[in-house]
This record gives sequence, C-alpha cells and structure tokens, in this order.
Amino acid sequence: MCGVVGCVSFEREVPLKQCEKALKTLRHRGPDDSGMASIRNTCFGHSHLSILGPTAIAARQPAHDENHLLTFNGEIYNYQELASELFSFGVASSGLSDTKVLFQCLIHWGVEKTLPKLDGMFAFGFYDKTQRELTLARDRVGEKPLYWAYCDERLWFASEIKALLVASEVSSDPSLNRIDDYFYTGKVNGSETLFAEVYEIEPGTILKYSPAKGAEIKSYWQIEKAFEADLKQMSLKHFLDDMTKAVSQRNLSDVPSGVLMSGGIESITLVDLQAGIMEDGPLNLLFADNFNKQLSERTDVDLCLDSARARFKCVNFNLHAEFQDITT
Repeated sequence: MCGVVGCVSFEREVPLKQCEKALKTLRHRGPDDSGMASIRNTCFGHSHLSILGPTAIAARQPAHDENHLLTFNGEIYNYQELASELFSFGVASSGLSDTKVLFQCLIHWGVEKTLPKLDGMFAFGFYDKTQRELTLARDRVGEKPLYWAYCDERLWFASEIKALLVASEVSSDPSLNRIDDYFYTGKVNGSETLFAEVYEIEPGTILKYSPAKGAEIKSYWQIEKAFEADLKQMSLKHFLDDMTKAVSQRNLSDVPSGVLMSGGIESITLVDLQAGIMEDGPLNLLFADNFNKQLSERTDVDLCLDSARARFKCVNFNLHAEFQDITT
C-alpha cells in the first residue's frame, strides 16, 4: 500500500533526479498516482494506492504547504474523529482524506502529540521548515515498512531498501554479522538490516533529524507497557467490543474490501464480524487452497461458510480460491 521516499540535507542541494529515480522503483506499491514536492533542501515523493478519497484532491501526495511536507503510507482509521477534534480547535477539515487530516494534525499538534491519537497503520516522513526538522515515524507494531540511510550529508528514507540504493551513494555492502540472524528468524531484528549502511525505523519509533542535533531516535510506544495497562481492564465483553470496532473501522474504504480466508480461528472470526456489520451485499473472501489435500484447509473453510450463510442470510459470500502446488 503506497510507497514513500524522501531526501533532506541541511548542507547540500537535494538531487531531484535521484529522487525521481527512487520513486520509480516504488511504482508497484502505488500504481494509481505518483507525485513529488520539495521545499528548499527537502524533496518528498509518493507512489499512491487509492483506498480513501481516490478522486479527492486532498488525498494526493505529498501533502504540502509553504512550510511543511508529508509523504504517508498506510491508513488512519479514526481520521473522521480527528477531523472533528481539529474542527473544535478551529482547524477546518473536509474529512474526505486521512492524508489531509494527518497533515493538519501534525501541523496543529506536532508529531509527538499526534502519534498517541492515531489509530492506524502508517509510515511517514514529515518536514517542518520553520523548525528545520525532519521526522520519520512508524506505527506501533510495524505494519508499514520504513528504512533510512545517511550519505554525503544527506538523509534518505524510503519504503523499500532498493529505493535507497538506487537513489543515493549508499553502499550495498552486506552486514555480514547479521546474516545468521536472518537465517535463524527470517528477519534481521532491531534497527540494522542486511545492508551495512541502511537502517530500519523500528515499530513504535520515531527519528528526528535537524542541523542542531543530527539524527535522534526514540521509542514512543512499547508493547509491554501497553499490555500491562490493557490486561488490568480487559474482559471478554471489552475484547469483543474492541474487536468489532476495529473491524468496523477497517471497512472505511472507497474501494471494495474483503477477507483473506484460512481454516484458522482468526480469519473465521473476521468473516463473522464482517458479515455482522454488513446489512446486505457481497462479502469477498480470498482463499489460498492447496492441491495437496493433506495440507488443504478447504474443509474448515466450507464449515465456516455454511455456518455464516445460515446466520447471515442477506450477505452474499463470494469465495475466490487460488491453488498452490505444495507437496510437502
């Protein structure tokens, strides 16, 4: 969902052609639109996949005015509530685009006061010319990727590492001491990557870059503290209410939505909640079946659908199955 790229330098000019080159590598992430915007020593690019307000001018990115730039990947589920809160402070917002609402929040409250208010998945770069400060931020559990590198007095960031390697003079030399980590867990944990000069913005973390302090990284959310607070008040009713609200918010879309099916309890729960929220109409379900019947979960999926069809008679369940040829 969308691709972001950007470059900031307080000492040198920003190479716009290199930014364009980096943005082209992210075209597959957002085929609906693309754009670039710059303010003096800063250039942001965005490759857009339309979810909310696909035809709204306010949804186009990068969002910018004479003093601020924003390139944002993700979705803010509570953007309409945030738009109402902004309005109570005298900040007018159409509420047609979560991008525009996020942009206004960051300008009005600042990054650190905005982040706790956000319910969503996101990775964004925000530049404030008045403060001469770039902020990179990633959502609490890292649903959206964000990488950065510093080279030749320029800080680059992007949704994918290859955009950094194409755009800048960052070395592609491997980080040999982290290869074992990758083969053991399937991921390089922490802020390092398999490339020695490229770093990951970790989940629940922000990076601030300014001429006075350079690059500063700090955490704004820790899962341990969040669970400690939530478990003290959690009950089955609270859980179901929160789960239903979460599914309902994720239906805020101007394009068709669906559910990825499996035989597991989590996808079956999502189908049940999604069908309960819908009054009528089709519910699109995508299922990766298997030619190997010992590995196929089709029986469990069919049982789930039989039960759902009996309870939600007004909902048309459209199951789209694609087969995988896995033999072991």
